[in-house]
Amino acid sequence: MWSAVLFPLIVSVLDTVKNCHAQKRSVALPFWVNEAVFGPSQNAFENVNRGGNGVYALLWATYNNDPAALGHHFKCVIAYNTKRNALDHTLRSHFKFRNDRSGTSYIKTRIKVTAVKYFGYRHYRNALQLDKDGKKFTNILIFSNGRYCDVFLVPKHKNEKTLCTSFTLRIC
Repeated sequence: MWSAVLFPLIVSVLDTVKNCHAQKRSVALPFWVNEAVFGPSQNAFENVNRGGNGVYALLWATYNNDPAALGHHFKCVIAYNTKRNALDHTLRSHFKFRNDRSGTSYIKTRIKVTAVKYFGYRHYRNALQLDKDGKKFTNILIFSNGRYCDVFLVPKHKNEKTLCTSFTLRIC
């Protein structure tokens, strides 16, 4: 039932983001960059802090090459979080995935994550800054329904990804 509502919203958000990137010289921000309206559903630290050590699966991404963290042609990405620290808004994410290099074996890695404010937000930490081997990259939370799925923008790749809980990856 919730997927009938969530899927059109995700498609709409991703289409808007794609169109914003097509107009690189435009200074207009996407409609979802509005802390007063969407801030509560973009609270990145609270979002990853929900449900204890919940497992997240990468359900969908508009890219599959991430040399800094997941490698080339990554797939079957599963993540869970530990060592949350509410004082400095940090946690550790543990990733398990496959890529070109690993074949059918899984690779495991840990990444330090800090919730940060992005796009001039003042009250909500709407992005996650990931630090892997001294390389930092940011995932901006576009939308979360607070329960099942989170839609992130990955500015480094100018692409999007959807992380979900309560899903089984049958293709992996």
